[in-house]
Amino acid sequence: MSDSLLPPSGAAPALQPGDSVEAFVRSLTASATALQAAAAMLVRLCAADPTVCDRIIAAAPSLTRAFLDRLRRVGLGMLHPELFMASGRVFRRIEQLSIDEQSRLLAARTVEVVVDAETGDFRRVPLESLTAEQVDQVFGYKRVLSHDEQRAILARRAAERAAEAGAERARASGAAWRMVDGALVVIRAPLTLTRAEAARIFGFTA
Repeated sequence: MSDSLLPPSGAAPALQPGDSVEAFVRSLTASATALQAAAAMLVRLCAADPTVCDRIIAAAPSLTRAFLDRLRRVGLGMLHPELFMASGRVFRRIEQLSIDEQSRLLAARTVEVVVDAETGDFRRVPLESLTAEQVDQVFGYKRVLSHDEQRAILARRAAERAAEAGAERARASGAAWRMVDGALVVIRAPLTLTRAEAARIFGFTA
């Protein structure tokens, strides 16, 4: 057993009467069913009384408006129940998608990530394994980005890294400016140019 699955004491808890795989599955299923039933009830209560959330919070101060808003989204069919308690950058992006896309991704548990801007090669990466950079590459505003869109992002990032690397080399060499892809990058301000330098720059940018 992994140490991370043990309580702080380091000792494995003793089994209780009735503990079994079957009992666990029944309990988990009942919890999911209860969550969806509560969500549906909240939608009905809100429809009957728009102030009901205030009354619920007054009766149960541990509940927050954000918690109830997310539960209501479950009841409205806008948020997959599995995402209700999920945390992490990737799941926050997934919950912005349509309910059909949420269901599709949660069923697949992977997403296609382009790894080469030139060839368009991609690989399927488990949702839980996506880096923050990959999440930003794969998910746009309320949608999953296409392979072409991901390639464009990779190409832009590569150009930005190349420009920064060039600027860093120029800073190390003591240069005050540098041309990067036909654009003037000022490394040290204020910038004073000689006539020859000005002519060179205008020649590049013409």
